[in-house]
Amino acid sequence: MSQKTSTMTLKDKIILSIAVLMCVFAIVIAKQLESALLPPIKRPEIAINVTWPGKGVEEIQQTLVSPLEEVLNGIPNSILMSTTVSASNASINLQFQASTDMQAAYLETLNRINQVPSWPSEVPAPTVTNFASGSSASLASMMLISNTSATHSDFIHAFENYLKPALSQINGVQHVVTSNNPTQQRVEIILQHDKIKRFGLSITQIQAQLNTLNDSSGDYMYLGDRRYALHFSGQKNFSELMSLPIAYHSPSLIKLSDIATVNQRTEREWLFSSIQGKRAFYMYFQSVPDVNVLATLAQTKEVISRLNQGPLAELDMELVLSRDDSKAIKSAISQVYLSLLLGIILSSLVLYLFIKQSRFVTLIFISIPVCLAAVVLLMYFLNFSLNVISLAGMALSIGLLLDASIVAVDSIEQKRRQGETLNQAIVSGISAVKGAVISSTLSSIVIFIPILLMQSPEAQLFKDLAFTISAALLTSLVSALCLLPIVAKTLLKNTPHQHQKPSGVSPAYHQIIHSKPIALSILVVLIPIACLIVWQLTPQTNLLPAAKNRAVHAYISFQDPLSPKATQAHIAEPILTRLAQQQSQGNAPQYDLSGLFCWEGFCLLYFYPPKDWHYDSFSRWLKNEIVHDLPGARVTVVQEELLRLVMPNAGVSYLDLQGAELSTLQSAGQQLLRHLQNKFDGAQIRAVSELSNSVARINFTPNHPALLRYNMNLNDLNLHLEALTQGVYLGRFNSQGQNLPFYLKIHTAEDLKTLLSREITIENVGLRPISELTEAEFSVAPARLNRINQRSVVTLSLAPPANISQSEFITAVKQETSDFLAKNQLSKVNTTWRGSADQLDEFIKEFSSMFLMSVLILCFLLRLSLRNWRQTAAVLLSMPLAMLGGMLCLRLLGLATHQPLDIITMIGFIILMGLVINNAILLINQYDFAMQRGATQSAAIVQAISIRKRPIFMSTGTSIFGMLPLMLLPGEGAEIYRGLAAVIVGGMTFSALFSMPLMAALLSRTWYRELSTPTQPLATSTS
Repeated sequence: MSQKTSTMTLKDKIILSIAVLMCVFAIVIAKQLESALLPPIKRPEIAINVTWPGKGVEEIQQTLVSPLEEVLNGIPNSILMSTTVSASNASINLQFQASTDMQAAYLETLNRINQVPSWPSEVPAPTVTNFASGSSASLASMMLISNTSATHSDFIHAFENYLKPALSQINGVQHVVTSNNPTQQRVEIILQHDKIKRFGLSITQIQAQLNTLNDSSGDYMYLGDRRYALHFSGQKNFSELMSLPIAYHSPSLIKLSDIATVNQRTEREWLFSSIQGKRAFYMYFQSVPDVNVLATLAQTKEVISRLNQGPLAELDMELVLSRDDSKAIKSAISQVYLSLLLGIILSSLVLYLFIKQSRFVTLIFISIPVCLAAVVLLMYFLNFSLNVISLAGMALSIGLLLDASIVAVDSIEQKRRQGETLNQAIVSGISAVKGAVISSTLSSIVIFIPILLMQSPEAQLFKDLAFTISAALLTSLVSALCLLPIVAKTLLKNTPHQHQKPSGVSPAYHQIIHSKPIALSILVVLIPIACLIVWQLTPQTNLLPAAKNRAVHAYISFQDPLSPKATQAHIAEPILTRLAQQQSQGNAPQYDLSGLFCWEGFCLLYFYPPKDWHYDSFSRWLKNEIVHDLPGARVTVVQEELLRLVMPNAGVSYLDLQGAELSTLQSAGQQLLRHLQNKFDGAQIRAVSELSNSVARINFTPNHPALLRYNMNLNDLNLHLEALTQGVYLGRFNSQGQNLPFYLKIHTAEDLKTLLSREITIENVGLRPISELTEAEFSVAPARLNRINQRSVVTLSLAPPANISQSEFITAVKQETSDFLAKNQLSKVNTTWRGSADQLDEFIKEFSSMFLMSVLILCFLLRLSLRNWRQTAAVLLSMPLAMLGGMLCLRLLGLATHQPLDIITMIGFIILMGLVINNAILLINQYDFAMQRGATQSAAIVQAISIRKRPIFMSTGTSIFGMLPLMLLPGEGAEIYRGLAAVIVGGMTFSALFSMPLMAALLSRTWYRELSTPTQPLATSTS
């Protein structure tokens, strides 16, 4: 039959122009989209931090923490309050229910903090961080090194005058933090004890004079016709301060310089930091909410380059970026881009193998760029970022985008083979499959509704995935129904229809259709066995994928806390010496950067190897040559988790021991820690709490009769003791524009005997030794206190060894802990779990509910699409085989690499349900179509399989090969989405292979022979 020339109408031209413009705009806008490793994770947590330099753990606990905990207790929707108290500082972390209005909780927290009574004047107000706003704990870290022997003052000068002003101006940086080497200064007036003793001066007398060193103002005074403001000068600079009269001692005044010296120093001793073997000044960024990591780090590198070429070069210093997250993020994103490109190529090849005509392949392929462009535009306008999850969603969608177009083109070709003109075939072909395409696409999209309803913090990872796949499928539907017919008028204008021979049906299908025993055996055996195997093959679970970064960490924990000097002498310097020897001997493996940080309880040694490296050999070298035989230390070497760049505590669980006295908890913690470390070799198990009272201190016990005899009280005694130790706080001192804390103290005694023998001046009494007023003895105290919900706890942190899932590890640890406590008669000690262990349990409960909801939604949607509940049940019965395929593929993948069932992989099973039912829907619709036209039951089944087999294999093949690169390509970040891709690939493969035999067995039963009154089905098919 001759074909009438197909021309485009004005409406067609407008639609085509819109599609072209979308692609152009998407190319431009894609460069402006923010790039990140993961979507922003907004945790329902609020952190409160307080600092009080020079104060011990117990005083901070009693004076600051307890009042704070009291007012913060009972904030609406708070579920946990965890507190850590150490010398000079404390932190309180409030965790809330996932559905909490965190802005209201933040305001309520601020309001309650303002209600704390009697907050000490010398203590700064608490700092409050709302992690639900998108704030990040850390963004990047840097090290300032000097090529000369720079002093602390030199580093502080460079930081305050050059680094801090420049780095603070970077977009995305909230604070530049120098916690390891604080720059905060304090002014100390150090009294010479023998001189104040000679002059008969008391601490109270000297303090009274120094407390007046503040400028003040009065009212106004009129002299003549002019009004003058009154100003009373009290502020002194250092030189004036030394000349300040303190007392009159006949025949002359006693100046401060006669009895004291003035010193300015940092508030705390610096901890050890180094990079590339050089001692360094360490700093890191705290980011603003929802920071653009790559843009901030790019600007940071520019600023560092300018500083190194400018003022730091003149000081013979260099600033080095010691942690650069952008490398790992770019590498992971590039990996997904590669998978996306390969998926497009493979899907196109599969199409060509089926169709073997370039015009038909091009017609179907057009949906890919148009749909991806639409997704990019929607991401831009709805403020989504280009991250590993959203890009993986696009890559997973590649094959799915073609499904609607494949069905539409196949329908058009069937109409052309029946003799219709091109225009008639396009109209009737699209009309014939419109219902089926809409039904199958909506079923795939609606399945994401339960995912979006999940409220746990980890569920935020899925929203980008759900959005990109749903947006891609929806635009593919629009493309197939609106754009494809327009393009088909041009591409197929001079192309003859495909002379396709009717697809034959395998004799096996005839046996299934005509043999009742075979059909029943398939239904009775296959489906239950599939469910049983899925249950048995379900692997152990992880909270998050075990994605690895190209970095090696050696955690060096101390059996006993060490001072900064001891840490440097016994841990840091031996490590740096060994590294230098290995480098000079040529025995060290290649690495781009190495650094070392030390804290009170442990050190972290890290390396960034080059691209071509092997973790096992690097780890052996590190253990055998660098960190072996460190005195009093336990070393664990691990490859860094990639997800910890954005989720610092990912994969870490916390075991809290509580319910007994602190000494009992510490003893139990010591024994349990050693037991678990010996039992689980390779696991990262360390004490978060102090397991012994290791801080040496002097306990002063007042002599109350002596105090009463000399008309003194405890405050008077404490004032003298503070002056003999950390100093008496006087207020703030203005030094060169800096407002510094101001302390009065007596020159430190060499030993306790000398301290107690010192005499103090008591008014109306004279000189009396300290030993007469108080007794003193040596004791030990904890360096850190941990509290959960206002109760003291001892906490251990646990991370599983490599190649062991989190659920398996935690289950074993719980059993070992229970057995150990029972065996050692520690029944009073209770255990609770936090972190990943608790989060995994909560997620599995929520996931189970969402999975059930997804099945119910599918039932409802299928019932609307199909003619009766029997057909709905037939479609649902096709899902166990797909689940079996997904689980088998996941376990096969686990034979080649460690692949537990993490939460992202679990979501793959929900997505799979919405995809695999499409094949069953197409078969049932075609079966229904034939039955309503008078075909016998067996003939209708054969016809449905014959007509639908080719498009089912074609669409499934393009989907599988489009996702295959995500599953198979190795590289940084591949573990994040590899399990998800494996589940969908395996499930769709089994669906393609077994859905037709299963449906043949089901539809051959007498339950499906009878037809109700014919109705217009949602999906009709061509003959």
